[in-house]
Amino acid sequence: MNNHSESTEAYIGYYSKKQHAILKEHNNRPYIYYKNCDGKIVEVTEVKQVKNGTSLFQDAACMGGIDTFIHASKEPMSPATLNRFDTSNACFQ
Repeated sequence: MNNHSESTEAYIGYYSKKQHAILKEHNNRPYIYYKNCDGKIVEVTEVKQVKNGTSLFQDAACMGGIDTFIHASKEPMSPATLNRFDTSNACFQ
């Protein structure tokens, strides 16, 4: 998740139901999607640098290393819609 190929900082994504409920109350695009390092598009509620530790939300599940921001939306996206995203030319690769 960087704009410079020489950067070595690693990021990790988390998903928390509690955090998602807060995002829905205070954000008009609470559904946030990233491509993880395994190439899967995952929904996250938080992205942190690995060196900054884990999520502070007790119910947070680790979604793996994060590679590329995909999309943020008002409504959840279907798997068919997510599969249409072409990440081969993503700005963070």
